[in-house]
Amino acid sequence: MRPVTISVDGEWWDSLLYMGRWYLVGLDGSVRVVDWNRLIDSWKLDDDLRLAMHCAFARSDSLYGDRWKLVFADPSVRACLQQKFEKLAKRRLIISKDQLEQYTVAHEDVGFAFPYSDAVTYALGLWVASPEGLEVADWDEDGRHLTAVGERVCDTPILSLSPNYGTIAMAAGDEGLFELSVDRRNRPPRQTLSTHCSSCDWLYYSVYASSHQAHGTLAAYTSTPAGVDEATGRKKYERVFQDAVDDRAIFGDSNGGYSWGSADKICKVDKNGIRVTRYAPGAREPSDQFVDAGQVKAPASALCPVDGSVAHYGIVVESDDALTVLRSDGKKYESRGAPTNWRTFQRSKWYVNHLHVIHSKRVDIVSFNHDFFVNQTSKIAGIRFRERGDPRPRVARR
Repeated sequence: MRPVTISVDGEWWDSLLYMGRWYLVGLDGSVRVVDWNRLIDSWKLDDDLRLAMHCAFARSDSLYGDRWKLVFADPSVRACLQQKFEKLAKRRLIISKDQLEQYTVAHEDVGFAFPYSDAVTYALGLWVASPEGLEVADWDEDGRHLTAVGERVCDTPILSLSPNYGTIAMAAGDEGLFELSVDRRNRPPRQTLSTHCSSCDWLYYSVYASSHQAHGTLAAYTSTPAGVDEATGRKKYERVFQDAVDDRAIFGDSNGGYSWGSADKICKVDKNGIRVTRYAPGAREPSDQFVDAGQVKAPASALCPVDGSVAHYGIVVESDDALTVLRSDGKKYESRGAPTNWRTFQRSKWYVNHLHVIHSKRVDIVSFNHDFFVNQTSKIAGIRFRERGDPRPRVARR
């Protein structure tokens, strides 16, 4: 099944989606905020393609999980839906200038350091990292705008950001890995690891620090009960640092290949492909926390990665001349040429199937929909989907 792509022409620096708002950052540093849901719902399509369009771009969670499991388990329904995605993939979906203007709700210069190294949307704010430090601009829903000037949170030079559990993880190069509590952003961030960190991502409560200069390291956390959330009635858990685990301990060798991870999967480059380990911090024995999931074949270019990510639909690898997706169904997607920027949204509720690729003259929003139909337990490439709720991971079985 081919992915579905929406494109917008122009020269852009970044593209982020968060709670129905599309943040397009221009080369001048200005931020355009677009009402994404209205844009998608207004698209002129045949009625038989509206469901596929909605699932592809507005609500990926419509097909995942148990809510409609009985419906989508029906072979005829699955076949019909796959045909709709295939038909939609043949359409040339281009966002016109008029559409972009019509659904823009704000367009302003926030005053961030620019060009920045990374940005994330989290806790109703736009967080930006640069050699000058970390800044944030909050979204004012009533006024429909970002705060006029980004607030400087810290002065530590930052390469990469990753938010989760009320915390911003920050890759700070030679300075290591830092964490900042969103609720206490007026306090200095705390250093979690002192080893070199090029980029970072979350694996449940833990954070994986990738590096091109040293071995990757997992800042392993455990969780302890911390009462009940009064608003939702759900149990709360507190993160407690446990250990720093070198990727040699995870993969059982001294190979210095680049490694990265997210959610339940850790990947490491090998001479023959990309090795995948399933992370299960809930296992009683430490030796059972890292389970060999297998190896994924990869083209030669993907074995010299600039960066990598793990999404639900597969493993994403950036190289000098391409962006490659090693899909969860065993197929490969490739975007030729070095991108200006790119984004995955694995911790999003609505956009886990998205890959945003910023080229020199356009932005491609690529929707991968094959993973809805893949066995989530047995797949090697890609994050295993699980229902939201208790954040503690299930114990993996060999």
